[in-house]
Amino acid sequence: MSASAEQQQNPWLNQVSWRPSLLLSVSEEPSGSFCRGEDVPRQAHPHTVVARLGRFYLIGWDVDRDDWRIYRLDRLLPRTPHGASFAPRVLPAPDAPAFLAARLKGSETKNEWPCQGEVIIDLPLRNIAPFIGEGSAEEITPHSSRVVIGAWSWIAVIAAVSRFDASFTVVGPEPLRAAARTLAGRLGHALHNERDDASEHRRDAPDVS
Repeated sequence: MSASAEQQQNPWLNQVSWRPSLLLSVSEEPSGSFCRGEDVPRQAHPHTVVARLGRFYLIGWDVDRDDWRIYRLDRLLPRTPHGASFAPRVLPAPDAPAFLAARLKGSETKNEWPCQGEVIIDLPLRNIAPFIGEGSAEEITPHSSRVVIGAWSWIAVIAAVSRFDASFTVVGPEPLRAAARTLAGRLGHALHNERDDASEHRRDAPDVS
C-alpha cells in the first residue's frame, strides 16, 4: 500500500507518522502530555521510542496509572504545555526492544510467551520447522516431531498446533491438556448445533412425494 493510500485509511498518519519532527520531539521531550484519538488526555514520562515491524512505539511511564505503558505513535496527538521534567526510571527489562516484545506477547517483562506447551505432532520435522516461528521442534522419528510452542493463552497454543493439520499428542503442562479438552468440547458443540440445524431443515422441507 502506498503512503498516500494508507494516510487516507488512517488519518492519524497524516498528523504523526509522516512527520519526523514530531517523532524527534516526542523522543527528546523531558515530559509528555498527549491524547490518544478522542481519549482523555494522558500524562506520561517518555522513556524510549522503538521501531518494530513498520511502526513506532513510545514506551513511557503513565503518571495517572502509575505503571509502564506502550503507545503507538501514529495514534497520539501531542498537547502543550508538555509538563515538568522528571527523574528517568529504569525499565524492568534488559532493554527497550525486549520490553516492547514482551508486552506485545502479553508478558510483563520477559520476552517470552506467557503460555508455552509441548506436543508431539505426527509430521516430519521438515514439514514443521519452516513454520514454527519462535517455537522449537526436534525430530523423534522420520514421521513425528516434538514441538514446544507458545502463545498468549493456552487455547491459542492449541490453535497454533492445530494449524499444522495433523494428529498430535499433548505432552504438557496440565493447563495445555485442559485447554485441549475445552477446545474439543467447543468444536463438538459446534458440530452438534450443525446436526440440529440439519434436522430442523429436514423437518421444515415440503413433502413432494
